Amino acid sequence: MPYQAVYAASKAFLQSFSEALWAENRHRGVRVVACCPAATDTEYFEVLGNEEEARFGVKRPPSGVVDAALHALERNRLSVIVGLPWKLTALAPRFLPRATVAKISERTTRPKH
Repeated sequence: MPYQAVYAASKAFLQSFSEALWAENRHRGVRVVACCPAATDTEYFEVLGNEEEARFGVKRPPSGVVDAALHALERNRLSVIVGLPWKLTALAPRFLPRATVAKISERTTRPKH
């Protein structure tokens, strides 16, 4: 993710790590779900300093993210993506060349100043 490489790499690690834990523990009664929420209404954006540039889509209430995560956990899902923009973003690399996805991401995340 251009302009947020370390953040995106951290998220990719957590996704991969969660998937591995899910697979390793699914027969032991331990449930794991990777929750990938869209913008959530927390102080996160205030800390960043420029909410409009950092946010992608409409912020969702934390309770909606928790509900989606618990729903996925109850169904022993591997992961859940909360928010339509994030679902579309996650699906794009499956249908487009990686270079195309990188270029689109760069344009949409480029700082406005």
